[in-house]
Amino acid sequence: MGRLLRAGIFTVALLLLGCNDGEERVLKYGSNNVKSIEHIDKNGKLTGEKKNYTYDGELESIEHYKKGKKQGEQILFFTDGSKKINIKYWYENGKRTGTLFLDREGNPTKRLGYYKNHD
Repeated sequence: MGRLLRAGIFTVALLLLGCNDGEERVLKYGSNNVKSIEHIDKNGKLTGEKKNYTYDGELESIEHYKKGKKQGEQILFFTDGSKKINIKYWYENGKRTGTLFLDREGNPTKRLGYYKNHD
């Protein structure tokens, strides 16, 4: 094996090992052996993107976390017959805030409401 190839493999191994930094990828499966939840824990707290799945394995929602609290865009996915419906809202420091939107496939985005003072 050439010196350059060995150095490259060693560097990739170090990068993979160094990416951990207290992070753990969590996958949970339902009783039907279909993935139900996927997220990353960092030092025991949810961080980044969390995906929730239906019993059939379809994507149900995407949530974002920072240090264990909901943070940023949250999306719920539904189907109405053959049309996809997404509801989007935001969290800041674990509290709901801002505008609530409805996206229905084939229709313009509709503003459903606004969260003020986290109500």
